[in-house]
Amino acid sequence: MADDEFVAWPRENNDRIELVADKQSYTPGESARILIPARSPRGPALVTIRRGGVLDAEVITLTGNSETLEIPIVRGHI
Repeated sequence: MADDEFVAWPRENNDRIELVADKQSYTPGESARILIPARSPRGPALVTIRRGGVLDAEVITLTGNSETLEIPIVRGHI
């Protein structure tokens, strides 16, 4: 679970952030809880949902270096 405490995430020489899902798979009606282990403690982040292309895009503001994002799963995601 994400909280306000700083965590030193590993750094790599790229701009990728490996997201961590709370489950392997989901069904419509469930919500996916996704941990975002951000390298920068604060700032904007572009979140996209993709399935053969971009289904949804949103800019969120990270308030710490780990955030948990809840994404409602809908039929269009499967």
